[in-house]
Amino acid sequence: MKKVLLVLDPVNGAIYPSESDTGNPLTGIDIIDNAEYLSSLNLECSLAILAYEIVKEKGDPSHLQECKEGILNLVEQLKVRLNEINDGSFEVVDNITNALK
Repeated sequence: MKKVLLVLDPVNGAIYPSESDTGNPLTGIDIIDNAEYLSSLNLECSLAILAYEIVKEKGDPSHLQECKEGILNLVEQLKVRLNEINDGSFEVVDNITNALK
């Protein structure tokens, strides 16, 4: 069974690996790699993770929690969609949720 990794990557987005320009997943699993909704959501995750990294670097705790919550919301949307399309050929490994809690 293949694994789909969700990681905190501001360049590629949450689904690893992915195209940095488009957010298009490059997992080698057609049902994921060809899903436009996942590409769009993954690109949105990339931007949210980038914002989180900037806020974290600046040491702005007032906005850090807001950024974390935004990322966690997007990750939950990704997991829901991945579970909807899962035909049993892959497992989702979420490395984001625990890292942000």
